[in-house]
Amino acid sequence: MTTPPLARILIVDDEGDLLQVLQFVLEEEGYNVLTATNGADALQLVSSDPVDLVILDMSMTKMSGFEVAQQLRANEQTSRVAIAIHTGLSEDAVRARFSDYDVYMRKVDDVSILVGSIRQAIENGRSRRAGNQAN
Repeated sequence: MTTPPLARILIVDDEGDLLQVLQFVLEEEGYNVLTATNGADALQLVSSDPVDLVILDMSMTKMSGFEVAQQLRANEQTSRVAIAIHTGLSEDAVRARFSDYDVYMRKVDDVSILVGSIRQAIENGRSRRAGNQAN
């Protein structure tokens, strides 16, 4: 008997090596992981295949993570998806452009910090969805 995944996560990052490392780490933790290397693909995936959490790189080419996050929140179908900001930018710089995220994660080498932040983001997203369902 197999255990169902802990949550469905979409990782959006245009750095292929980092994307693969994050995918491997999260799958090892038991998460069902989807990936996208650009914002347009991410938005299409989330619309067609619901996820619990989107991990967004903010500094992507063509469409930034800021634009992706804004579109996720503006769309009623995706507005309650948890968003984890994964960036080298300071939290103040991120918050100045987009503040409606669940967790800020500085790009770090420590996997345990990353996994802890992801767990927090998923819980925040569940709380967001539960709060909106009560209304």
